[in-house]
Amino acid sequence: MLVMTEYPKILLLLILLSGLIYSENLGIEKSAKLIEPAVIEVNLVTKTTLTIQKEFLPDFKELIGRSYVYSGNKKLDGVLVNPDGYIIINSNIISNETIVNDTIDFDATAIMEDTGRIGHLRGYGMEINNNELISYKNYFYSQFNGSGGFSRAVSSAYANNIISISIQNKSITVKLSNDSEPIDAKLIYTNDKFALLKIEKTNTPTVELKNISLQNGDQIFVVTKNKTEPGLIEITDSGQKMLKHTNEDEKKADVITDYKGTPVAFDLGNGIITKEDLEEALKKSNVTEESSLTNAQFREALESYTNGDYTSAKEKLKKVLELYPEHEQAKEYLEEIDTKTAGFNEWGEKINEELGKTPNEFKFVGAVVLVLALSIYVLNKLKNKKQKRGRDQN
Repeated sequence: MLVMTEYPKILLLLILLSGLIYSENLGIEKSAKLIEPAVIEVNLVTKTTLTIQKEFLPDFKELIGRSYVYSGNKKLDGVLVNPDGYIIINSNIISNETIVNDTIDFDATAIMEDTGRIGHLRGYGMEINNNELISYKNYFYSQFNGSGGFSRAVSSAYANNIISISIQNKSITVKLSNDSEPIDAKLIYTNDKFALLKIEKTNTPTVELKNISLQNGDQIFVVTKNKTEPGLIEITDSGQKMLKHTNEDEKKADVITDYKGTPVAFDLGNGIITKEDLEEALKKSNVTEESSLTNAQFREALESYTNGDYTSAKEKLKKVLELYPEHEQAKEYLEEIDTKTAGFNEWGEKINEELGKTPNEFKFVGAVVLVLALSIYVLNKLKNKKQKRGRDQN
């Protein structure tokens, strides 16, 4: 028969066991938690001027000398790969060729509208109104097999030096978290797959790759921000390794892991980037490969959290934030620990209160029921928090 002195020990054991119900998966899910802090937002701001130098369109000499200013703003993912503030991004998006093409696509519309204004003023002696301009646009584009055809005509004029395009501004900034201020980034290396940026920051989290050989047909997992999905490795006839999965957005950074959740490669939209590729770029940039202290501390915090040791996890998570204050995932886990411990304290008081009122033979069964109720209570609170966080991110 159980005596009163045994109840606290049994109740403590039940509470600890209930905490295991919500422990994180030690494979892919844990890997995603370690990867997420190192996937950050990069912002590219550009300003260009397109100038028509020579006669571009028959009967529209008035266009000669006109200039068109384009201001671009693109957001894309970057991945922290070295704790001293080194980041890789898609090199195609920030290339001068892409900026020129974006300029042409944007300014082609303005050029078309100017031809409409010129023609209408010449023919009718008055400015064209918006409705007439819309009708004219359909007619004008039909002469070039659509708006894409006219953009190609502008590209051809640029290639033949009839049109010039100058880039006045090309600046890159980085946001390490949703509520952090932008940090200026410097471009230090680029190739056909990725570009390497540098920001003035230390102790950043990183994605640490394992050096393995990816084979055709390898089943892997693809981790992006807030999403994990399966994928396949494909090797083309030219020997290039490609990633096949549902997300093909070149502005998103894909971290490829093996079935255990170990990061083995990146895909930023221009093909797979292996550890060997990254090491070569860092070496050419005179960057020494280092391990992230923030990664190590966060990994230990996750272990403590998974094992239900919330006191230790909380201490380690605070150390993570001392190293890297922008660590959003550390902040989220601290909130979850506070929610869980607050629930434990609240229901612990109720358990003690009920035990004082209940005959001895029913106390143990009642305590078990209350602990299970506590588990459901905590789960619901965490679920509601995660749903709210997801809505805020969207």
